[in-house]
Amino acid sequence: ASNTITISNFSRGVRLLFGDLVITSNNGNQVVQRLQAMAEDADATGKLKLTALRKVMLEHTYRQRLNYICAKVKGISTPTDTLPSITVLAKATSQLEAKQITEQFKAQTHKHKHLILVMPAKNKDTDNQQITYLTNKQSKSKTIKDVIENATWIASMSPKDYYGSNYLLDIAIASQYSVADLIGKAAFFQTKGT
Repeated sequence: ASNTITISNFSRGVRLLFGDLVITSNNGNQVVQRLQAMAEDADATGKLKLTALRKVMLEHTYRQRLNYICAKVKGISTPTDTLPSITVLAKATSQLEAKQITEQFKAQTHKHKHLILVMPAKNKDTDNQQITYLTNKQSKSKTIKDVIENATWIASMSPKDYYGSNYLLDIAIASQYSVADLIGKAAFFQTKGT
């Protein structure tokens, strides 16, 4: 999990486990061509490395292997998801901002999530159990501790920003391998002209 490009001779097992995330070939020219293409596109290479790192941290660590072995020895099913819950705190100043935040929240791949959305007026959309709407007035009488319930981590979302679908998942993964009190992302993209 060093987040480096991995190159290997062709192996069906590696190919099945990692697909195109690992460069596998018995042909040196193919490897060189792929590496040259990666050198020419730093953004695509960064995305590939992040996708590979995410896969390794979710599926191929000693923790997962040991859990698998213990489950087989005990005759029980392997625990599949041991990632922490994350409560997202967000504030919207309009219905449009509320829609932007809820759409990005719903697009998140992390399963154990909850959104606390503070907005000027009461929201009639209360069907989603993962979203709690509070009016500005309601939020003034509550502390963060009152609204986060049993969340292990707290994150924020702003209607002015874009969050990739793995934003919360990456925070949850990082929390498993860090003793930090805060986790953030160092990289971001910015559109030109804004």
